[in-house]
Amino acid sequence: MNIKTSTLSMTPIQLEIAKQAEDFIRDNLEQLTCVTEHVLHAGVYSRTIFLPKGSLTAGVIIKPDSTLILQGKMAVYIGNEVTHIDGYNVIMATGNRKQIVYAIEDSYATLIFRTDAKTIVEAEQEMTDECSSLLSRHPESINIIKKGV
Repeated sequence: MNIKTSTLSMTPIQLEIAKQAEDFIRDNLEQLTCVTEHVLHAGVYSRTIFLPKGSLTAGVIIKPDSTLILQGKMAVYIGNEVTHIDGYNVIMATGNRKQIVYAIEDSYATLIFRTDAKTIVEAEQEMTDECSSLLSRHPESINIIKKGV
């Protein structure tokens, strides 16, 4: 594992670099058809995204502190560096961050945070102010929704 066990909020300059990368990806690369599994249960929201080998994607700005589980082999821009992930990693992540991820092999990313949301839409709105940019909102994306109590 080459990533710290926790990540800090990003500075405005770091967020701008990630935003520029997001704009480039959106404007110049084929858009990823995303498979997202959403789970809302026991006051916790989790979303798992499958990242196929060779895909490059930009996440939205995540507002709340969360747990991030990364599994696979990938390069991740967060903060002021690109970190290589290999295997299974559980990361304590602070809010105010935006990741750029290149999947070297088929990989998965799961974001988990505590919420009072009653619906997936409410949880997404709590998670980010950029809901319209979520890959799961793309018309061709596949969403698997599991809702508990």
